[in-house]
Amino acid sequence: MRFGIDIQATILAMKFLELYSVPGEGLIAAFEDLGDTLLFDRQGLQSRIIALKHEGSDSSQEELGLSRMSAISQQQETIF
Repeated sequence: MRFGIDIQATILAMKFLELYSVPGEGLIAAFEDLGDTLLFDRQGLQSRIIALKHEGSDSSQEELGLSRMSAISQQQETIF
């Protein structure tokens, strides 16, 4: 019989979902984490990545969200 947290499920728990454009807020990244939806603006996402790297945790999904956020921001800048 096995007790405790499933390490593999915990490692793969955070998943980048999509970006939202919220009036007055800009781009917001949505993530799923163990059934919950977490929303981050650029600054919050950058802070999370730094905190995860500081503790030695995987930040690949957060980095994916930030890179997509940056790509869209650059596209919007070239349009205007």
